[in-house]
Amino acid sequence: MFVAKARYGPADRYNLIMIIAIKNALPPQGYAPSLATALEGRHPWLVQWFATRTATELDWPWREHGCTPSEGLQLRLAQYPSNPDLPTGAALGPYLAGVTDTRERVWLIDMCSTVIGQDRAALVALPDLDISAEESEALWQTALPLFDDALAGFTLEPLSTGRARLHGPLPNPEKSISPMALSGQDIGDWWPTGTLWQPWRRLLNELQMTWHEHPVNEARAARGQIPINGVWLYGGAMGWQPTVPPVTTWCDELTEAARDGDWHQWIESWQALQRTLMAADPNAEVVLLGTDRSVSLRAATQTWWQSMMGIGKPKAWTKWWCHT
Repeated sequence: MFVAKARYGPADRYNLIMIIAIKNALPPQGYAPSLATALEGRHPWLVQWFATRTATELDWPWREHGCTPSEGLQLRLAQYPSNPDLPTGAALGPYLAGVTDTRERVWLIDMCSTVIGQDRAALVALPDLDISAEESEALWQTALPLFDDALAGFTLEPLSTGRARLHGPLPNPEKSISPMALSGQDIGDWWPTGTLWQPWRRLLNELQMTWHEHPVNEARAARGQIPINGVWLYGGAMGWQPTVPPVTTWCDELTEAARDGDWHQWIESWQALQRTLMAADPNAEVVLLGTDRSVSLRAATQTWWQSMMGIGKPKAWTKWWCHT
């Protein structure tokens, strides 16, 4: 299979009938060879389907971009305005808040859990916490008095379950990273430092203490769930007007197994995607998303030059799969 290397810019347009985006479809590079062999044995239909597609790889270093490849795809489809002074993920602030006023800088906070280990503090992001609307409302109601303190200068605007917009005296972002990109990672390198961030750090400490023995967390502990013990601040870009993206289907069938590192179940979970892939419109683009890259697959019209490049050869797909 022909594999093209590319780095998309924010103005790239997707003029396809549909995009099918499959989250957690690309395993870590160390597991890729053995999982390729497992796919060949368990899902020959998938391997055959891979062999009939042209592939375009896009490296997506999340530390540089400040967001996951999945979030980056959403922003590219919406034609986010590039800003050389900000990471891509900063645009998530106005995008998720629905703010289009270019005079407004938008910061978001997501509820999260910080798990303290022997050598690091790791973040558990909002989608992995299974927070109910009732829990979210109860926690925000407890937090509101802290943010309404006129001396602090912050105000809180709840947007959805576990997510709010933060208004207040925050400096221009030097670095910003989404909680999903940081999920499971050490937060130490991303903690806001410097005197300009002192008001926010002080408020965050008060919030953590307020939620420490909150009835919501006591009930979660009784159910064996991890506590909601803080928030993560991200965004920081000015408002912008998204364009209407192509019709996009987001597939999460592989997410739970990938998150748990259960690669046997991950292999099995591909079966749930068979009907989606086999019935896809011939003009659809299928985007396989990993933690630090993506691969876009399109139907190939066999020509002499494509044959020379390997399209249609049974094993050619393993080149992009293993990222070699």
